[in-house]
Amino acid sequence: MPWEAIDACLAEALAGLDAPTRNLIAARFLSQTPLQEIAADMGVSTPTACRRVRQALARLRDRLADLGFERPEDAAAAARDLDRPGGLGRPGLGAAVAAEAAAESGILWEQQAARGSNGHLLHAGRRPIRIGVMISYLTLTTPNFQGLYLPAEHQLIGTPLMLDPAFRLLSVVEPGSGELGPVEAAVRKHNLLAGMIDATDARALQTLDVIYCGTIACLPNSVLDAVAQAVASGVGLFHKGVVGAQSPGRRDPRVCRLLLTDAISEYHTPGVCGRPMGASVLRAHPIIPGLAPGDAMPVSGCGMVFWPDPAKAQVLVAKDDLVMPILPLNTPLRPGRMPVVTAGQFGKGRVAMVGLLNWNEVGHHPSMRGDMMSNIMHWLAGPRLEQRAAWGL
Repeated sequence: MPWEAIDACLAEALAGLDAPTRNLIAARFLSQTPLQEIAADMGVSTPTACRRVRQALARLRDRLADLGFERPEDAAAAARDLDRPGGLGRPGLGAAVAAEAAAESGILWEQQAARGSNGHLLHAGRRPIRIGVMISYLTLTTPNFQGLYLPAEHQLIGTPLMLDPAFRLLSVVEPGSGELGPVEAAVRKHNLLAGMIDATDARALQTLDVIYCGTIACLPNSVLDAVAQAVASGVGLFHKGVVGAQSPGRRDPRVCRLLLTDAISEYHTPGVCGRPMGASVLRAHPIIPGLAPGDAMPVSGCGMVFWPDPAKAQVLVAKDDLVMPILPLNTPLRPGRMPVVTAGQFGKGRVAMVGLLNWNEVGHHPSMRGDMMSNIMHWLAGPRLEQRAAWGL
C-alpha cells in the first residue's frame, strides 16, 4: 500500500471514531500520556485504563479494515511510516495500529518500549520481549489439595526475576476477572502494566512473544485451548509443570499436551514438604548455558512425575531418585523420575517447564552462565523474533 494511502486511511479512520475513543487514543499515543495518568484522569485503575486503550485501538483497527487497511504487510508499513520524513508524525499511534492490524499473524510492534530517547522507534531487534503473565482468579478461589487458598504471589513468584529492560510484562486474566480486587492488586504489585489480555482470546495471545504460567493449578478449558492455539502459532510458553493439574485435572488431554506428555502424576516428600533430593543435568541446552551432563545439585523433592514425549521435548535436568507417585497416573501406577527442567516444541512455539520451588537451586549453580530466567525467556521468544524479522519488523 502506498505511503499516501496509509496516511489517508489513518486520518479518515481517526475522524470516523466517536470523540471519547479518539480522545483516549490521542492522549495515549499522540501526547504520550502515561497509563497511570490516564487512569487517574478517568478515575479508574491502571489495568482498566489498559483495557480501554486496547478497546479503542480495536475500534480504530475495525475502521481501518473497513477502509481496506487489514493486511499484515500494510500494518508493517504503517509502523515504518513513523520514521519516514513527511510521514504521519504520530509516534506510537501507527505502531499500535500496526499491532492491532497484524495481530492475526501474531506480529506486534511494541509502541512504548521500543522508543529511543529521540522519540523514534528503534530497530525491531531492539524491541523488548512481550511476556504475558497469567493470573488465574479460578486458582485463587479454589482450595488446593491441602485445603488451602494460595495468594497470587504463588502464581507470580518468578516475575521479580523479569524486571529487566529487555522485557515488557502484561497481565493475562480470565474473562471478567481483570477488575476484581485480588487480580488488580497483583497487577499493580508486580508491575504488569504494559497491557491486559483476555486469557480466552487466542488472537490476542498471539500478539505476545511468551506466555508465563506460574503455579496455576486451575484453569478453564477455554483458557487452555487459547494458550495451546497461541503456542502452536509460535508464542513461547513457560510453566511450572502444574498448569491445570488440579482443574480440569492431570487426566485431561488439554493439560497433558501442554506438558508434552501422555501421563502425569504427583509426588510429595513424606513428613516435610520440599525435603531436598539430588538432581543431575542430563544434557546441555541454551537455557542452562555452562551446565554439563553429570553436574549435580540438590532440589526440592516435591513435584510432578511425568516423562515427556522424546519426539516433542528433552529433559535437561532430572531428579535422581525413582519415586512412586502418590496420585494416579493416566496409565497404571508405576515408579518414575521427576523432571526439573524440560525444553520442547509445541507446533511452531517452544515450551519450557521448570519444576522448582526455589529458582536458585539450578539458577545459582556455580557453572551456570548468565541469568537463567533471561536465558529461558529469550529462548522461548526465538520463533516470534524470527517471524518478526521475516516481516521486516
